Amino acid sequence: LANVEDSLKRINVADLIRKQAAVVIGINGTEQILFFENFVSMNDLRQQLAQGFNLASNIWLFNYLTEAIDKYLLLSFEREQFTNLSHKHSLNLKIETVMGEIFQNFDKTVAEHAHNIIVEFQQIDVFSNMSEFKKIRDYLRKRGYSVLLDGLNPISLRLFNPGDLDADFYKINWHSEFSEYQSIEGHSEIVKLIEYTGSNRFIMARTD
Repeated sequence: LANVEDSLKRINVADLIRKQAAVVIGINGTEQILFFENFVSMNDLRQQLAQGFNLASNIWLFNYLTEAIDKYLLLSFEREQFTNLSHKHSLNLKIETVMGEIFQNFDKTVAEHAHNIIVEFQQIDVFSNMSEFKKIRDYLRKRGYSVLLDGLNPISLRLFNPGDLDADFYKINWHSEFSEYQSIEGHSEIVKLIEYTGSNRFIMARTD
């Protein structure tokens, strides 16, 4: 942990930030960018911090690392010219990060352009701190941000209704279970849930 912390101070995390697009594909083949997700490449980070070591193998190390990355991501992103953003952008953050001083400074920089920012929270983070998530969700909405619940999968969709968490978007990771049935009837429960919540609020991830 000490080695990682020291290395983080010496590298330019901004160089490790990547972007990937969430795209709306129409029935007639048209496409439209919904937003760009901004994230730090963990593989590139590992190459610079600890080659040959799995940073995710220790939950405490990884938890510290993600909080540190949140800080560097926000500090880097606030140097963007928000007035020139042509699309919405998303940031995957921890609940504790949004509650902290660095996000408050980021919020002041974003100001009236908060409507162009989507804050993503991991499902596991939300469930471990449900009451705080609801407070943060309402706070972000009042400031103009959108909220996305990340990390959903076919199993979680069968255990609870994500719509009950009242996020603006829900990201479902592609899984082989989605290919088990060739008909809508085979996915009837999930189809009903998505239709009830609003299909335009769901995003399929890792579909490559």
